[in-house]
Amino acid sequence: MRAGIVYLAVMFFTVLTIGPAAAEDPFGKDPGPGWKVVGRLTDVPTTKFILVNPKHAQDPAVYREAVEAECGLYCELGFFLPGDKIPPNQSGNDFARGGSWSNYPTLAYFGGNKSRGKEGFTNWDCARAGENGAPLGALCGKGVREGHRALLAVADWEGAAPLCGWPANGAGQEIKSYFAGLKNPERRTVFEAEYEKYLRQSADDVRAKPNVQAFCQSFRKRYEDDVTQKLEALRQALR
Repeated sequence: MRAGIVYLAVMFFTVLTIGPAAAEDPFGKDPGPGWKVVGRLTDVPTTKFILVNPKHAQDPAVYREAVEAECGLYCELGFFLPGDKIPPNQSGNDFARGGSWSNYPTLAYFGGNKSRGKEGFTNWDCARAGENGAPLGALCGKGVREGHRALLAVADWEGAAPLCGWPANGAGQEIKSYFAGLKNPERRTVFEAEYEKYLRQSADDVRAKPNVQAFCQSFRKRYEDDVTQKLEALRQALR
């Protein structure tokens, strides 16, 4: 009787101390694989759910390897970490009815159609997946998101100012100095192009107003305050 009790106690202790610990690490011993497929849409096999080893979460090579291994002409890959809300295997209709990807925040998302030349990462968690390998649209990096918000605000002001007769306030020069200081040349090119695009759009929007003078009087403070706030946020982020 006593031996039976001892045996049960030992087994109970083993389950408590060994079982859950093993379950917490789906990749096994270090270094382990960088990723693995853990699910898919049952009727859309090109849509797959990828679990990333936390030890390799900030290694861009892991994401590229998964894409190369799992994507053909068309695919959707959602990347997750252990503990994330991961979609269960289900049909495409059930997935859509449940909110699709919006219901399952991803570590990263890759999608596209290779035959049309449109593919790439369109979502990237800068904090968890890291800055290396992040698409430019993810706006990863110190002050980058604030810089993007500032360029939009300054473009609105600078596009409208000449047509409205608003005085120069140095915002245009400040945002261009920010562009010049960006270390990533590709980021600099994209931001400069976006700035010019929205500058023209702002001017076109003002010209299209039925009463330009009334618009300028009504919106000057709003535009001016927006520029002031966004540039200050950028300065703070870069400190």
